[in-house]
Amino acid sequence: MITDTLLVSIHRMATRLNRPISWHDVSNHGSRSLLISEQRAKACFHTLEMLGAGSVTTDGRGTLQFCALGQFG
Repeated sequence: MITDTLLVSIHRMATRLNRPISWHDVSNHGSRSLLISEQRAKACFHTLEMLGAGSVTTDGRGTLQFCALGQFG
């Protein structure tokens, strides 16, 4: 399940790192609350994009990335 708290946490991480993040960043962050699967992270990225909180792109190897835009939460 995707929760508001999870979306806010992912957006904060992307904003703090000031670069596009991948599901690897989310799952390897060290915060137990953000240990999520690749599919769930990707769903969160797309949800944040649909809410206007960022954009989803891929890197040169096909890894999905999320770039935060503006404020969210």
